[in-house]
Amino acid sequence: MRESVILLLFVFTIFFKGHSQSEKQLHLIMFTSKDVPTDRNDPRNKVDQDSTLLSILWRLDAGSLHALDTLNLNPFHAITNMEHCRHFDDYQWVYIQEKEYFPTFFTERSKKLFSNDSLGFEDFTYISVLDYSGDSIYLRRMVGEKYDPFGSTKIYHRAFRKKNLLYYTYSYDDQSDNYGNYINNKFLDDGHEVDRNTYQNRLYVKYESGLFFRIITGYITDKNNNYKARVYDSNKYESSNQWPINNLNIPTSDSESELYKYFGLMYATENSKVVIGKKKRWKKNSDSLEIYYHMNKNNFGVWDTILLPKDVNTFNVHEDRYLYGTHINSDILGKYNPKRNRNSTLSYMDRYPEKYSWKYANYPNLIYSKGVIFIYDLEDRKYYELQLPDRDSEFLQIIDGWIYLRVYDEIWRMPLNIEGNPFRLEEKEVLIKDKAVIPNVHHIFLKEKSPVVEKWITSKP
Repeated sequence: MRESVILLLFVFTIFFKGHSQSEKQLHLIMFTSKDVPTDRNDPRNKVDQDSTLLSILWRLDAGSLHALDTLNLNPFHAITNMEHCRHFDDYQWVYIQEKEYFPTFFTERSKKLFSNDSLGFEDFTYISVLDYSGDSIYLRRMVGEKYDPFGSTKIYHRAFRKKNLLYYTYSYDDQSDNYGNYINNKFLDDGHEVDRNTYQNRLYVKYESGLFFRIITGYITDKNNNYKARVYDSNKYESSNQWPINNLNIPTSDSESELYKYFGLMYATENSKVVIGKKKRWKKNSDSLEIYYHMNKNNFGVWDTILLPKDVNTFNVHEDRYLYGTHINSDILGKYNPKRNRNSTLSYMDRYPEKYSWKYANYPNLIYSKGVIFIYDLEDRKYYELQLPDRDSEFLQIIDGWIYLRVYDEIWRMPLNIEGNPFRLEEKEVLIKDKAVIPNVHHIFLKEKSPVVEKWITSKP
């Protein structure tokens, strides 16, 4: 009898241990990159700006934060600048690009590594991929000189599909004879110049919902409808010169050429049922609303319109139905004086000197923030927004029917209501509060408790 009881207890122990291991836990990515408005107009010494500080992966476990790994690739303990951090939630990986910060070019190490035959500072670019799609969390690393040239700028960062993998362009060379985009996937095992035919035929466009400056790069036509990009067809032609005009019947006309530069995609993936785009204006929008164009893939060429506030910068999409994101004050972009504006970093620091921790980043530049999040229901054609109690707030993601938000130094979640107003603020839960970490969290994901495995693709410096 005693042996039976012991055996039963053993079985129960194994069962509950396995059950707890399979339970998904919230993982938080803490970083400040040049994609985030807080990086701009930093009042501190330029050697110590936000994008040079640590990026850390945390796991929320039993109400406490546990640091899993440092995401920066900084082998020489010099200053690196996080240029770009992009989350592909559909594919479950995060792209991180860093570059050595300018003052460090004059260190002894940089002088020794620099030569007339190299590309100088471009040789000191680092790429990491955080891949959480498997049993473990993989942190793949590479040093940039393997894939010269590395003349990278955010405007050329685009994604496309090839052989069931998502590829991302990480570099652009305007001297190249062949389009000039250099690509890689989550395994960091490719890294070559992409053929234009392959790239244009399989564009993947899906943005994030937080406080980011994202440039619309899913261009498929200019104002005269003559940019030849067949986005959804397989490659049937030997060269791009043989491509016909795109098959989307873009809603542009010659009469609009003085108003609009081109038509750009905001949402178009291989699995999406809809395509969403907008016209890029020559001049800044002075209206309160922005017109977006919506088309069902089953009815190509028939477009409908969606009206969203002009403070909608980009958005994510949930289940092909809900567009969601965070307002960015569009009236302020690129035209304010950081010393005079009330919500600039400098003035905010003066008024609230104790609000933020200096451990991981500087005070945010809240001139861009409104503390407003939104959801647009494509099925019901209704727009909803929610004013949060702190300007420093953003919509993180919708996962498994839950809305996740960052409200200053707290992470909230609430159930997504599919009937009527999607926001159920009265049902919100505060998952974690941390003054030092949470204000710098801009990406999250759910994952079973897993080890973090670092793997170098190039030789480890």
